[in-house]
Amino acid sequence: MTPVRTALICSVVAALLVLPSVGHRLITTSDEARFALLAREMTTRHAWFGARVSGEVYRNKPPLYPWTIAAVSLVRGHVTEATARIPGAAAAVGTVFLTALLGHRLFGPRAGLWAGLVLSTSFGFVEHSQLVLPDMLVTLFFTGALYMLWLGTTALHGRTALIAFYACCALGVLSKGPVGLVPLLVAAVWLGREQGREGLRRLWSPVGLLVFAVLTVTWLAPFLALGAGSFVGGVVWEEWLLWYFGLSMPWSIEQLAVGFLPWTLLLPLAGRRAFRAPRSRATTFVLVSIAVPLAAMLLSRHQLDRYVLPIYPSLALLVGRWADSDAAVPTIGGTILGWGALLSGVALVAAPAWADLPLDGFPLHLSWPVVPMVSGVGLAAAALFLGLRRARPALMVYGVTAGMGMLLGAGLWLYDDWLNRSSDYRRLAEALRQHAGAGEAAAFTTSRHLQIDFYFGRDLVPVWKEEMFDKKPGKFSDFMARAARPVAVIDASTWREIRERISVPVVTLDQLSSVAGEDMLILRGAP
Repeated sequence: MTPVRTALICSVVAALLVLPSVGHRLITTSDEARFALLAREMTTRHAWFGARVSGEVYRNKPPLYPWTIAAVSLVRGHVTEATARIPGAAAAVGTVFLTALLGHRLFGPRAGLWAGLVLSTSFGFVEHSQLVLPDMLVTLFFTGALYMLWLGTTALHGRTALIAFYACCALGVLSKGPVGLVPLLVAAVWLGREQGREGLRRLWSPVGLLVFAVLTVTWLAPFLALGAGSFVGGVVWEEWLLWYFGLSMPWSIEQLAVGFLPWTLLLPLAGRRAFRAPRSRATTFVLVSIAVPLAAMLLSRHQLDRYVLPIYPSLALLVGRWADSDAAVPTIGGTILGWGALLSGVALVAAPAWADLPLDGFPLHLSWPVVPMVSGVGLAAAALFLGLRRARPALMVYGVTAGMGMLLGAGLWLYDDWLNRSSDYRRLAEALRQHAGAGEAAAFTTSRHLQIDFYFGRDLVPVWKEEMFDKKPGKFSDFMARAARPVAVIDASTWREIRERISVPVVTLDQLSSVAGEDMLILRGAP
């Protein structure tokens, strides 16, 4: 089987999982709405470098990700939930393709195929493929950089692959800033360990560095032109450096363990074998590509689950390599983990029968998506149990892939339906639009709700700006006292706290219950 054919098979599996539900889920967080709003600015105002959010130029992240959303949205002429999510889902499919391709080059066709299947059915990977965030794009270029780095160490592809390696690094930076440089750190550690100074010299590529510089200057120069001092001090120093550097609890390990399920159960076996057996150059390459970004995350002040996403492909390669070369030998550890997988599966299958078992309000009662979900859990658990106990890696990999496909495919629809009902910001924005008309409207809530701006169709007046947590009722009173009688949306808990201190009379126009767990009120200044 050729490398491309192997990668295409895995890509089809990934596409069947992540693409059907694209556009089904509402945009319900400010983090996601921010990039949809930037793309809307780019498509309507053609502000490709000076796009604004809430009236302020946004430079905290380089512009490649909103560019991709804007490009997809040009087909329909406006940004929608679907066009906002397509770039992330497509990047996930591309990442699976590159992972399978790299696995084929490193360990052979079957290991590459299995690595691609492992990645495409990892819980956290599929979850992040549905988010309107640039991290999946970073993961795509990180994996591409690893693939080109490996090719660049061979005489056949050396110069061309190194140029592509630096292009991937530049595109990673263009997606989210300095995190795109991590592949350079991986290359330096791996080549330095393998060949010392001579290995580091192999990274020298004048054309590659020129490509990196050109791609970086393309966006950096316009960003600096909008205010060099504010960009260096407010973005580079505060948002890119101070935000990340600093010690905290090692949440990255826990987030990887949860996000890589169910394949996390195989990591002890795969890791133990990789460290104890004589390591090949390819195995060392994979281990370094795991250790370096993980170490960088552990030294970070903020360890969000999406920050460790670029490590998933390398973990999949590690599991694929073990399944291909070592899993056919039965072990005591494998038997123990097999029983653990079976018992865990039984517990999960029984969970929907517990009528009083909600998870943050998520319904676990019987409904049509629960049937394939429960069947998928049972199939995956049985495949892990039989595959590990009887040392049949093919049964294990294909069985878990099929089970997780059923679980994740149905689970995405169930989760999206629940999220759309419990966080219906579109309904809130429509109610606000009816009361505001063409007049002013503002949001006065305990946190930024850019998702209301997205569905409202225009920016809400920034009543609080950066002082939104001060709960200063004077700001609210001044706004509501304007002669134009504007409207404001406010969450019920904030309203209860400040209503006795409001100096102007207001009337309640509408009340929407349970929007992301909060009752929301729409108010207007009384005449």
